[in-house]
Amino acid sequence: MKTHTTSLKTTAIAAAIGVGMFANSVAAQDKVVINMHTTVGSNVKILGSNAKIFADRVSEMSGGTLEIRHYEPGALVPAIEYFDSLTVGALDAAWGSTGTNANKNPALVLFTSVPFGPSPGEMLGWLYHGGGIELYDEIYASFNVKGIPCSMDRA
Repeated sequence: MKTHTTSLKTTAIAAAIGVGMFANSVAAQDKVVINMHTTVGSNVKILGSNAKIFADRVSEMSGGTLEIRHYEPGALVPAIEYFDSLTVGALDAAWGSTGTNANKNPALVLFTSVPFGPSPGEMLGWLYHGGGIELYDEIYASFNVKGIPCSMDRA
């Protein structure tokens, strides 16, 4: 295997993980390494710092058997030009806002910060009890990507 936010500043950050990375069997490996591109630097509160926190927690919770290597914007691909790399499997994972992918499908803005839109609780309710996650999954699947809503915060 390759080593690969309310008054409405609700930022739904998604870690979009390329579906192809799951195709390889990891049963015989002691450690899985996923290289994760980020669109905002880790020095930026919430938008950037949560990606690093996520990566560190995954490693800790897995006892080190799953490592997500956090890369700052531009280290692997230009900051917001990650989506095409995900769709073809050139990136293992990416952390960014679904809004940056609206040029691929305008419906993706429904899953990010919308002026006067839902609070984080309302957003999560719609996602997990109102059919939102099914739409989310359908859109991303059309690009061979698995998106995972990972972070919402009140600013």
